[in-house]
Parts: sequence; C-alpha cells; structure tokens
Amino acid sequence: MTERHRDGPSPSGHGGPLRIAVIGVMGKGKSHSSLFPKLHRAVLTAVVDRNPDAAAIARKLNVPFFSSVEELLAARLADAVLCAVPHTVRREVCVPCLQAGLHLLSEKPLAATPADAAAIVVAAKNNRRVIGMMYQYRQRPLLRKAKELLDAGAIGNWYYAAMHHGINRTQSYYEARAWRGTWDGEGGGVMVNQAPHPLETMMHLVGSFPRRVAAFASTLRHRIQTEDAATAILEYENGAQVAVHADTIQLPISEWWAINGDRGTLVVDEKHITLKTIDPDLPQAIADGDGSTKPAAVKCNVQVFDSHGEDPKHLGMMQDFVDAVLDSRPPIIDGPWALKCVELHAAIIAAAATGRYVDFPPDHAEYDQLIKRLASGRR
Repeated sequence: MTERHRDGPSPSGHGGPLRIAVIGVMGKGKSHSSLFPKLHRAVLTAVVDRNPDAAAIARKLNVPFFSSVEELLAARLADAVLCAVPHTVRREVCVPCLQAGLHLLSEKPLAATPADAAAIVVAAKNNRRVIGMMYQYRQRPLLRKAKELLDAGAIGNWYYAAMHHGINRTQSYYEARAWRGTWDGEGGGVMVNQAPHPLETMMHLVGSFPRRVAAFASTLRHRIQTEDAATAILEYENGAQVAVHADTIQLPISEWWAINGDRGTLVVDEKHITLKTIDPDLPQAIADGDGSTKPAAVKCNVQVFDSHGEDPKHLGMMQDFVDAVLDSRPPIIDGPWALKCVELHAAIIAAAATGRYVDFPPDHAEYDQLIKRLASGRR
C-alpha cells in the first residue's frame, strides 16, 4: 500500500486551505482547473496527466506538472484530487490516491462498472476519506425546488415516474475519441456517458433505487458499438414504477422528469415546474367514483414555478466537496450513492443485453463478464 500522505496541514476540521491536484486535464479537467480562483478555502497545487501536452496547461496555471499518480503522491503536494480521467480507468487512478490518504472528487460516473466503483468506495471507507461527485444537476434551482416540493408531500405517495433525456451527438463526436462508443473504451453508450446526470436526478427525486430492471437498448443512428438509445422500466418493492429513456439522437433536444402521486403530478423541464394537485386525493376519488367510464370528479389546482436563482454547476459541486472535507460533513453526493448510480446504469445495460429482468443491485462479477462478451461481439 502507498504510504499515507502526512505532509502539510491536516485539512479535516481545520479550515484549510484544501490542496487539490487535478488528474486528467485534456478534457473536463481543464475547465475544472480554471474554476479554482473562484473556490473558497481551496487551492490548485498540481496537474497530472500522462499526455505530455498537458504540461502546457500546468504552466499556464502556474502549478507543477506530473505525468503519473505515483509522481504526485511522492511529491506530497495535495490533500485531495479531482479525478477527470476516462471512467474506465478511474479505479487505477482513484484507489491509490485514497490509500495514500487523499480525498476524492470524481467526475461522473464514479466508474464504468460496479466492481470498479465498489473498489473505490471500499478504499475511501477503509482510509476514512471523503468521496464527492460531479453530479452538477443537483445545483439547478428548479430541481432543488422540485425536490423540496416532493419532500413536503406536494403530490403525496408516488406510484409512477418518468424521465426523458433526448440530446444529440454527431458521428464526428464519436470519431474524435477512439474510446467513445466502444465497450472496451467506454463501457457503454448513452447510459454510461450522457444519462448518468438525469438518472441520478430521477433517483434523487423519488428518493430510492429499484428492486429490478427491464430494458431495451439499440444503436439506431450512429456507427458505434454501444447503444445510442435506451429505455428501461424500474420496478420498486411496493410495485411503483419508473420509466426512463435516454438517447444521443434527438433534435431539438429535450429533458424532463415527471412524478405522479396520490395527490397530484409534478413535471419539471429545462424552464418550469408544473405542479397539479387534486382534491380529493386518488384513493378517495377512486373509491367514491360513480361507476361510469368518466374520470373521477376532482378539483385540480395548477401551479407553475419558473427558474430563479443562480446555478453554480461544477463550481457548486467543487465548493461543496471542499466544505465537506474541511467541515467534516458529508458531501451532497457520497460514495455509496455514487456506487448505486453505477449499479443502475449497469442493470439497465445488462437487462437490455440479456433480454431478462435484472435484480438490483446487479451481480458485479457477472456484469464484468457481460462487458467482456459485448466487447468481443457476443451477448
């Protein structure tokens, strides 16, 4: 095991500043690195990337450059790392950092497979380190308001929910990086790369994960190995259902979530929340109906909420992580929740590939074998 990091201030509970190194700066990590001047109680202390071209980014940021995690750990310049390497190699990057005593802020998803994600979570637990996640949808004012309404009982007990995430990626997008749209390089398609944000949001809104999953996935409009469209039904212990769809085909793009409950329906999209509440509630309306084919008579009240307030996006998640470490509190999204998110996209991919229901959480070893078969062209 790598020697535990001990140099410099002990950040937990002592006000910082938290020294953070960014690992992987040729993609999202570059934009994350540019946000450090806006962070409170944190400082960028190093850049790590195996691509030598990243040295120019480090010079521009005026921080040391390292070509490997081992070099970073030997230098003892960080209390935490922001990991933005491709998700298929996050385990090999994150576990040594956690074992060396560094806290971890990771891009989504935590890993490509549940086994890799679980190894990262175990390493954090064993070394008493914090894991934070870049699920920046949590910062959106409308989604925060939607969760507030749901938790306050605005629609009562929910029984059905749906999520739609229709965006567009061109063929050249996939061809720009050899690993995109491949089982070996990406571990999946839209479910692994684009859908994690709306999927995590859906689970956050309803408050829990399902007991089993049924799914379909297709490659409809792109020349790639993996899926560019997927639809799943999630079944809960009480029989409640969630329908989710994601694709990288749709134009114009759209994204929304809907939750139906005993007291009404809440729908949230990019610009509004529409809340429809009914009186009496569904159980009473169904029980007291007149027996005709007409819907039960209810009074319906409609409220529309527009988006107000700032959306700090990635900066908000970064600040939350810093504050969680320094103030010894949990981050907005922790490691165990991030693991469940990986298990969910894995269950959807497995159900689609096998044509069978998949219990949640899926078996980690079986999923690893499935990905190997898919990468070799077998199911």
